[in-house]
Amino acid sequence: SSGSGGGGPVMPVVSQEDFRSLGVRPLVAHLGPPGQWIPVGIDMIVWAESGVQVFEVEMFGQSVRVRATPVKYVWDFGDGTVLTTKFPGREYPARDVSMRYAYQGWYEVSLVTQFSGEYSVNGGSWQPIAGNIEVASEKRWIYSDLRESRLVGDEVPEEYRNVPERGPDTLGPVNPNARVETLTAPHPSPIP
Repeated sequence: SSGSGGGGPVMPVVSQEDFRSLGVRPLVAHLGPPGQWIPVGIDMIVWAESGVQVFEVEMFGQSVRVRATPVKYVWDFGDGTVLTTKFPGREYPARDVSMRYAYQGWYEVSLVTQFSGEYSVNGGSWQPIAGNIEVASEKRWIYSDLRESRLVGDEVPEEYRNVPERGPDTLGPVNPNARVETLTAPHPSPIP
């Protein structure tokens, strides 16, 4: 900008790059019901520990607060299913964000959260940061198991409890009918 001759303090502007460099923490992703496997055809519920993160930084000698707010959650279930939401979901037994595996095998579940940012200089009004950032959560593995759904009774034989080691021959196949959709509202509880 052309010099106005005012000589006042430089008012910082927080850019998308500045926002990205702050180190917004990835959300903790959860899969439910608890355990390292899920029966084929049973709802697997996912949710994220979500919340606003606040950072205090100094720019050009000014005190700047930055707020990072989760605004979009993209869940990839490893079988071709990708569900995008504007809400973090709730833990089992809620079914806000859920899916069912069609095949047996190991699947990698990932969550990428999009954060919008705002900043305030010296306690002034909040200004939007142009451009959101994406932060990937730690990936989780789940074994989708055919066997359990065929068993009846309370006693589960020992050989049915063992999940095979994860390897190229135990990865689950892609589901050709996988859902790729944006959920606009939490999934209602199923009708019995």
